Amino acid sequence: MRNLLFISLAGAFGAGSRYLVSGWAYRVLGDRLPFGTMTVNLLGCLAAGALLEVGLNSDAIPPSLRNALAIGFLGAFTTFSTFEYETFRMLEDGRVLAALSNVGIQLVAGLAAVGGGIALGRLVVGGS
Repeated sequence: MRNLLFISLAGAFGAGSRYLVSGWAYRVLGDRLPFGTMTVNLLGCLAAGALLEVGLNSDAIPPSLRNALAIGFLGAFTTFSTFEYETFRMLEDGRVLAALSNVGIQLVAGLAAVGGGIALGRLVVGGS
């Protein structure tokens, strides 16, 4: 029950952070593409890579905290369903190039962000 509470509280902070970061990204980058969603997804990928690399390969992050951060915070922070909806609407509106750009950027940059997060995690705990 305690883990559920921690995951739920972290999820509330993740959702609030998503709202703030996404709004900031739209203000700074505009709305030609769904930059708010893209920003939180890429930051979430980076954070997940680092968190899980450190949390699963060392004792630096207790399992209950790792679960709260990975499942709760990052689960609420990242926005895959929003990404899918926005991409579908672009296709529906005939904005095929924008939709393909959105998918390509988030897929490739997301994989790169996870790799970057893993590299950061390995710097923390050592490893190959």
